[in-house]
Amino acid sequence: MLLGGNVFYERGVAFYERGIAFYEREIAFYERDIAFYERAIAFYERAIAFYERAIAFYERAIAFYERGIAFYERDIAFYERGVAFYERGVAFYEREIAFYERGVAFYERGVAFYERGVAFYERGVAFYERGVAFY
Repeated sequence: MLLGGNVFYERGVAFYERGIAFYEREIAFYERDIAFYERAIAFYERAIAFYERAIAFYERAIAFYERGIAFYERDIAFYERGVAFYERGVAFYEREIAFYERGVAFYERGVAFYERGVAFYERGVAFYERGVAFY
């Protein structure tokens, strides 16, 4: 055995212990990072659920307005067979149909907006999932 061999051994042990401590700190950092990404994914999943509920609401509203339009179209067909009094009723109902069509267009824009929101949050979830998978 060489003179002072224990010194090199002890230095080596100290070096590896510092390395182990460094990697343990790094592992703790990555675990915190993963916890952050998991919380972010949970947030985005809640946001997606919110947007899906909003889309369902707008779809029900569109169905309501479409039933209203169908109802008024049947009334218009009835009043078109009538006399001048009924023709004035047709004009009134046509204005109401225009109102409902504007409502349908508004809710369709709302559905498109929320669908873009869902796509955005799905891309966010995919991004964070890739981040979690990376670590």
